[in-house]
Amino acid sequence: MNRLPHLLFAALVVALSSAWIPLSRRSPSQKRPNTTILISAVTTAAAAITNNEELLSAVREGIAEQDATEEWKKCAEFLLSELCIDQEEAELLLASALDWKRWAQASSPAVRKYTHPILPNLQNLTKALSWLKEEGPLATALAASDDNNAKWKHVIETSPQIYLVDPATAYQAAFESAPKEYQDADIFLSLVLEDPAVLECNFQCYACTNECDTCWVYYDLKRWRQ
Repeated sequence: MNRLPHLLFAALVVALSSAWIPLSRRSPSQKRPNTTILISAVTTAAAAITNNEELLSAVREGIAEQDATEEWKKCAEFLLSELCIDQEEAELLLASALDWKRWAQASSPAVRKYTHPILPNLQNLTKALSWLKEEGPLATALAASDDNNAKWKHVIETSPQIYLVDPATAYQAAFESAPKEYQDADIFLSLVLEDPAVLECNFQCYACTNECDTCWVYYDLKRWRQ
């Protein structure tokens, strides 16, 4: 199928609507689990975050409000061990994956009320990494690579909200919604290895519905531009 008309349509949509294209990269498969919570923000205004130390301080404060500090520490220690990274890197990955980074960076307590970070859960995190490194298609593909810890780190850093939450569901959703040229299992896996963020795509748009951050047409357009 000639996809050029769809790409040209997407280009027109982008040009006319750049003001409302979402800035954050949401998880395509991630339908927030039952552990999603509505945070009541602290009474003081959220200060501007200028560095990772301030970001993690704000995140830990929010986690403490939910009595989840111990689980947060266990999850960070698990990532530290699995990926051979340091404490700060582990917590930053968790903050991105569970949407606590966006919560901490919200401009005010009022804005924070409308963010929906997920409580840390070691069991869920272990399940996600187990599928990723032992069961899923990426496991075999990366197992034999040199310095595979660095490769896993790269994959996870690309989209922590995918790979540390529910990569199995994301992979299936992306594959099933992919354009025909990617609907061969080996071709799709090659695409994921080339660009791990492709698992954020789970939607085919033929008439724009403002879902550009998860849309295959928009993804193809970006690749076409490169």
